[in-house]
Amino acid sequence: MKKHIRAMLALATVLIMAFTMGSCSLKADADEIFSGELIDAQHERLVVKSPDKTMLFVTTTKTEYDLGEDEEGLCVGDKLDVSFHKEKDIYVADTVKVTEHKDDTLVFGGQVTELEKHYITIRSESLTAGFDYDEETEIVGNLTKGDSVTVTYKGNISERPYAISIVVIQEKREEALKSIHGTVSEATDKSVLVSMDSADAARFKVTEDTIIKGDAKKVIAGDEVTLVYTGEIGKDPVARTITIKRDMDQKYYVMDGVIDKVAKDTITIKTMNRSYKFKIAKDTRIQNKKYMEKDHKCTITYVGDLFKDPTAASIYCSKKTLTDNEKKKATSATKETVTKATKETEATKTEPTETKTEPTETKTEPTETQTEPTETQTEPTETQTQTEPTETQTEPTETQTEATEPETEATEPETEATEAPTKAPEPVVIKAKGVITNWGNPCAIKLDGGGTVKLDIKNANVSGGYVPEVNDQVVIKYDKDNMKLTDIQLEYRPSDDADAQ
Repeated sequence: MKKHIRAMLALATVLIMAFTMGSCSLKADADEIFSGELIDAQHERLVVKSPDKTMLFVTTTKTEYDLGEDEEGLCVGDKLDVSFHKEKDIYVADTVKVTEHKDDTLVFGGQVTELEKHYITIRSESLTAGFDYDEETEIVGNLTKGDSVTVTYKGNISERPYAISIVVIQEKREEALKSIHGTVSEATDKSVLVSMDSADAARFKVTEDTIIKGDAKKVIAGDEVTLVYTGEIGKDPVARTITIKRDMDQKYYVMDGVIDKVAKDTITIKTMNRSYKFKIAKDTRIQNKKYMEKDHKCTITYVGDLFKDPTAASIYCSKKTLTDNEKKKATSATKETVTKATKETEATKTEPTETKTEPTETKTEPTETQTEPTETQTEPTETQTQTEPTETQTEPTETQTEATEPETEATEPETEATEAPTKAPEPVVIKAKGVITNWGNPCAIKLDGGGTVKLDIKNANVSGGYVPEVNDQVVIKYDKDNMKLTDIQLEYRPSDDADAQ
């Protein structure tokens, strides 16, 4: 009996000890405290760092805060005591007590990259941060975009903290502005190449801050511009403003000629009158480049003043053919040959006429001889002498027949000269100006003189690599009998910028 009672007492003692230890353990989990410095506070979480380790606590609606004298809230840098418990590997904050408030707020320095009414963005060497500010924010200096500043702020740097003060340390340096005037040879979204004269050109950067104004909102090759820039020419100068002076009636022109000279950025074309030099821009379209050599035929579509370094929009090269001068000389030589043959024919015709007069004189001589036998009638044989002149008279007939032979020969050159046109009669080709209203097959072109023609475009010669479009003003040639387009070249294309304005 005593042994049984002792066993019961021993078991009770063990249970009491176990319960006591378990209660202590639960109470320890609930009452654990971690002390350290607040290094992050956002999205219902706190990150606190002690000299030994860093812990993350989750806050809930039941979390209690003891902020001391500071009623504005937690601030990065505050010293905290966090009482917490653990739930499924998550540390939940029960109470958060501020033991030391960080009066010295954080400081961030850099260059102002964005400036709005209540928001400022500052870029340092390693980080770009945004700050809220208002009328209570102390601003020292004339704050502008590009200034170097120091911001004193409260809150998390990654969550638009509030700027207590903004101090301008160094105002933006205004770089010296310079300007040039010239013609655009090349234009892209990132740069423009401007020619000041025939030998001087410079490239300028175009940025999102570059202001384009004047007669258009987009720069194209051939524009006359006044460009204000910073920096040094040859060392990546930056265009600040580009003022375009463009004739709103500016046209694309077409010229046919023979290549006289090809250089790196220019091409010289020779016509019957004189030679012209054109700039070759980066976006100049070149077709059949293998034929772009001296003495080859060439058609150029260009913009700008023909006598002031025009820019080629497109260059179409073809195989070597007779130049206009050569064709003119060949035509002149043909005319001289025909004229010479005609003169020889006329000269040959006159010679037989002179030959005919000789037998006439011979015929008169027998007439005189005929009077002599009249006195002596006994000589009847004299009558036979009358037949002699008849024989003599037939000789000139033979001579006359021979003379007609050159006439036939003389007419041969005339026949040869007229053979070429009779072999293939030329079609009736009409040259006209008009506006393309439909480009297909057949195409429709409204003529300047009135009316619209519909033409078959198959095998049509399109000048200079030109790609026809609706509303283009063009010069055309077409076969009236078959209503087939034979040639088309661009005279003027309305500017998109002009239409936009």
